[in-house]
Amino acid sequence: MYTRRQTGFTLVELTVGMLYASVLALTMGVLLYFNYKGLTQLQSVADMQRDGALAMNTMTRVIRDGSATNMSWVGGYSYLVVKTTNNVEGWRFAMTNSRLVSAVSGGSTMDLVRQGVTGFVCSLTPSSVVVRLNLTESPLNAGMNLTNTIYPRN
Repeated sequence: MYTRRQTGFTLVELTVGMLYASVLALTMGVLLYFNYKGLTQLQSVADMQRDGALAMNTMTRVIRDGSATNMSWVGGYSYLVVKTTNNVEGWRFAMTNSRLVSAVSGGSTMDLVRQGVTGFVCSLTPSSVVVRLNLTESPLNAGMNLTNTIYPRN
């Protein structure tokens, strides 16, 4: 008698294989999700650090080119005015709605830091300007405090 051997998978083997494949796919999906979430959080913190550094560099450059006697800090309105040597207002740095903006006289307004500014304070002395900038990344509660002492060129 001639018997043929049947080949293929049984229903139980197919079910077990599909179960393993779905567990593997779910695990990979969870790993990719958390890696992506971590990447976006790190990107947010890096953006905050970059914006803070660029803002401080811009303010440092402008204040160094100005005269220490021609600067004024209006604390109630939270803005710093840097005047040129001929006492004409050149730059204005202000904190509005958790943003740090700069304005050039006769020009447009530019955002130095778009969001997350929780504090902007300047201290003026006859020979220097101390600028303090506090930034916060809200969802992460990550904060950054920048302080710079700038000596204007007189």
